[in-house]
Amino acid sequence: MSSYAKGSRDGTLMQVFVAMERVSVAMAVIGGGLLTVLAFFITADVLGRGYGGFYSGATDEIAGYVMCLAITWSLAYTLTIDKHVRVDLLLGVVGPKVRRLLDWVALALLTTFAIMLAYNCWGLAFDSLAIGSKSPGVLQTPIGVPQSAMAFGFTALALQGVMTLLIATFNPAGLEKIRAADTAAAPAQFDV
Repeated sequence: MSSYAKGSRDGTLMQVFVAMERVSVAMAVIGGGLLTVLAFFITADVLGRGYGGFYSGATDEIAGYVMCLAITWSLAYTLTIDKHVRVDLLLGVVGPKVRRLLDWVALALLTTFAIMLAYNCWGLAFDSLAIGSKSPGVLQTPIGVPQSAMAFGFTALALQGVMTLLIATFNPAGLEKIRAADTAAAPAQFDV
């Protein structure tokens, strides 16, 4: 998280951006924590089934819900540290101004897509809750609940995209400083 917003000329926009960053980090931590708990749950469930102990019968269903939440809730954080997958085929052969324009266009397209995902996922979740749709698995979960969690993740990505797009448009130097600080603070990543 960046402390760049303190003392900034366009303080309000930067403060909202930094607040969104904090929310995205918290959501990613929750997603990562749930994946860790899921690993232990699956291990216990498999061992229980194999050795005559506890077996939930809902491992697949629970794993699907947790993985959906972990992935969608981590998307905004991935945008925050600028680690979304992109094809940089042209970026190496164009100048810095064109590269900046292409980055802006890519961010605008990602934000538009995230807004469409969030809108449609909320519609799906509300429809599922309205008709009382339940999962076909053992748990009989009201399917609108995990759909709402997924929609919340896409909404966070859309909001983070809008904020990043605003900062990229009105304060590109500020965005560069924030991204540099966030990338430096992010966990090390290794290319395979």
